Amino acid sequence: MPLLSIKSIHQSPELLRQCGGKGRSLVKLDKLGYKVPTFLIFPSNEVAHYLQPLNTKIQVLLASLTTADHKNIIQTAQKIAEMILSLSMTSEYKHSITMRCQHTFGSQYHVSVRSSALAEDGQHHSFAGQLDSFLYVTPTTLIDSIKSCIASLYSARAIKYRLNNNLNISDGMAVVIQEMVSATKSGVLFTMNTAGNMNESAIVAAYGVGEGIVSDRSDSDMFYVERGTQRVVSVVHKKSVRLDANPNGHRGTTENNVVAELQEQPVLSEAEAIHIAELGLHLEQHLGCAQDIEFAFNANKELLLLQARPITAIPIGELKILDNSNIIESYPGITLPLSIDFARQAYQGVFLAAAKAFKLPRTFIKNHEKQFAELLIRVNGRVYYQLQNARRIMEAVLVSRRSQQGWRSFIGLEGIEWPLVTPSFSRRVKSFFILIHLVFTHQRTMKRLFTVFQDKYTEIQTFIDQQESKSSADIYQFYQDTCDILFKEWAPTIINDYFAMKAHDLYKARLTALGLDTHDNLANDLLCGIEGMESEQPIILLLGMKELILQSPYLQHIFEKKPKEIWYTLSDNATNKTLEPASLQAKTELMVLWDNYLEKFSDRTLEELKLETPTLKMQPWILAGMLKNQLANTSTLKSFKMRQQRILGHAEAIIKQRLKNATWQKWVFNFFLGKARQAIKDRENMRINRARIYGAVKSLFLELGQRMHQDQLLDKAEDVFYLRLHDLQAYSIEDKKHTKKSQVIAEKQALEQYRNMEMPDRLIYRGEAPNLSYYNTMPTPLANGQLKGIGVSKGNVTAPARVLQSPSMDLKINGEILVTRMTDPGWVFLMSQAAGIISEKGSLLSHTAIIGREFGIPTVVGVNHATQLVHTGDQLALNGDLGEITLLASANGTTTNNTCEQATIVPEETAPSL
Repeated sequence: MPLLSIKSIHQSPELLRQCGGKGRSLVKLDKLGYKVPTFLIFPSNEVAHYLQPLNTKIQVLLASLTTADHKNIIQTAQKIAEMILSLSMTSEYKHSITMRCQHTFGSQYHVSVRSSALAEDGQHHSFAGQLDSFLYVTPTTLIDSIKSCIASLYSARAIKYRLNNNLNISDGMAVVIQEMVSATKSGVLFTMNTAGNMNESAIVAAYGVGEGIVSDRSDSDMFYVERGTQRVVSVVHKKSVRLDANPNGHRGTTENNVVAELQEQPVLSEAEAIHIAELGLHLEQHLGCAQDIEFAFNANKELLLLQARPITAIPIGELKILDNSNIIESYPGITLPLSIDFARQAYQGVFLAAAKAFKLPRTFIKNHEKQFAELLIRVNGRVYYQLQNARRIMEAVLVSRRSQQGWRSFIGLEGIEWPLVTPSFSRRVKSFFILIHLVFTHQRTMKRLFTVFQDKYTEIQTFIDQQESKSSADIYQFYQDTCDILFKEWAPTIINDYFAMKAHDLYKARLTALGLDTHDNLANDLLCGIEGMESEQPIILLLGMKELILQSPYLQHIFEKKPKEIWYTLSDNATNKTLEPASLQAKTELMVLWDNYLEKFSDRTLEELKLETPTLKMQPWILAGMLKNQLANTSTLKSFKMRQQRILGHAEAIIKQRLKNATWQKWVFNFFLGKARQAIKDRENMRINRARIYGAVKSLFLELGQRMHQDQLLDKAEDVFYLRLHDLQAYSIEDKKHTKKSQVIAEKQALEQYRNMEMPDRLIYRGEAPNLSYYNTMPTPLANGQLKGIGVSKGNVTAPARVLQSPSMDLKINGEILVTRMTDPGWVFLMSQAAGIISEKGSLLSHTAIIGREFGIPTVVGVNHATQLVHTGDQLALNGDLGEITLLASANGTTTNNTCEQATIVPEETAPSL
């Protein structure tokens, strides 16, 4: 029997070797229980038997071919195809095939006849689009379709693909005969978006059958589903065209119009996109690697898998893991360049000092300078940890697997998957003694840090009070010297975070040992109301001022105004003489508390670590607004304290009851709880001090900004925060007084595009940073000589355009940028010659994109009206990273001065200074 059924393959697993890549994949999907359309396989040994009379002739024709011999490859492929198509099958053989198909699929069947090369769908070579498949094949066209499918093994593009990838030209194939699905909608899933954020799956979906997606004949939507969070980002286009079965019963498909009410609706619902992505991740786990999966929904809304193969185009380079967990609290939303520069400098200095405190070897510190310097990165205006760098440092400090797990949990990174490291025995012993030393000296070190900080902060405030009389060079040098001292002294805060993590972990372990881990929030409740925690003082002072206001009708009347008016009224002492004694006394008492608050806590604001965020001293009416907001709720200082005491008292009562007869356990538990409370108290108090340092830096930089404004280098002083640290150094130390106005304008324009972009919490990619434009905009034509689409293959190229509507196979491109409405797999020769590719149709997963990436050719797809707006001979600049095309000069000699508008990812570390 020439055809294999799924049952026969499961009964004789050795037959799997004869099924080819696509056939093997379908067998695996069926075995794993996924819903797969019924199929038969014409195995490779039967194909080889059919081709045996032609073997010698085929080998002779293939023997002399080379990659560069395009014309000869085409001629050879045509000769072999003619030989195969004219090779007859015996009537018995054809009868056996047709009857088996009728028995399996019914008498009036429609099937797909699909190639399944032995080397296809492996982890290195996808063969995407290189061999032929035929859809809606009927009984009368079955044998011819099988022969045509076999002939495609030696098509010009398949031969070229094998030569380019150093594959055996004579490798065999099988043929898959599969029941057609009358698809209402179809698509392709990449379980890992290798062309973008690898922490998400990418789905392209269209109405009708899936051939329209890979051939760019159907309009489609894109769906990006984050792995883990299942957040869906949809890019929905207007869909006018779909592919369906030929109505006349002929083989193949025909284009139909999408009904009007569906044209602008997403092809998939969010629930469907999540379900497809989940299914893909489940399959990925079973098969051990990221998968490219074809799927379809039938008329009964059932999801069927048509094919699955490993993703081959995984980028090379260092794996980068960016995560905003924990740090997003300090840097939410858009963060300006000067803030991230200062933050990066602070992290580098503090972590280096901490590494020395943990006695990490000098060679380790030297070899990891890059990791210390690049702990943070700014992407589309947002701040992320570079976890691949932080991990390398923390693995050297955390010498137990439990500590490494605890660190991840402590900073909110439980979802990150990476192997735990087990250091050598000697390293663990050394670390143990270092840790013992740090434990016994930690409190003394923290006290010293508080003392050093107070002394240094007094010095800083004195300098700031006098900074108007200082030179710009003195201001910047003072900033540098202060940072050098404080960053080195700040190391105990990192060690304290380590102890806070360990103590918290140990005391929670004691709760578990005591059987109390099931009590809701008990671990957190025991940390409520820690005495001496300075971070509570701002709210306590605020509530104190609130009570004073509530006791005075005069103050209540003032606080009915807007915040700025409140501040101007309170700061106006000229009216004091007209006030009644009670009102004057209330105002005086309030201003004493007000000034006390500003003196101690003016730097404690929302987004306080962003240098561009003004302090309360800079804008004191913000405090008026805070007080006004407090007046609108019922919380008081007394109720605040009572709530703390109630929560803590209840938690302590539970512990007391559980340990009433266990003196030793009580001592151990209280010891660890005390250490956790102390570490958290020190952590919060130093955060207040950190805010004060950041506030001081704001004042120093604003003074420099004011001077740059006076020198007409900036439009206003606050624009200084759009600059980089090296810009301030050049101005202050090197006395380079160049205008920065255009740089600020460019940065503002870029950030404005990012402002409404909902960036993912986690980014994973290899090599260069990915294009994330789909988080914000859809491809749209740009005016003034500019076009925009989806960048699917990276690179920048400047070259003349070649606009093609219906090319011939022997056309010479000569390093031009190929501009077309769409491509199909037969364009591989033209595409391989092109300097770049622009297509009106296409998506991340279309053949245009796949081939562009495999050939390393800068490629942009989804460029509306490209063939109408661009003409052969136009000089173009194509940016495959950003999906942007700029017309530099038209074919008639007209030149333009347009520059591409940035709307995608540019990590500032690697970008040149504007």
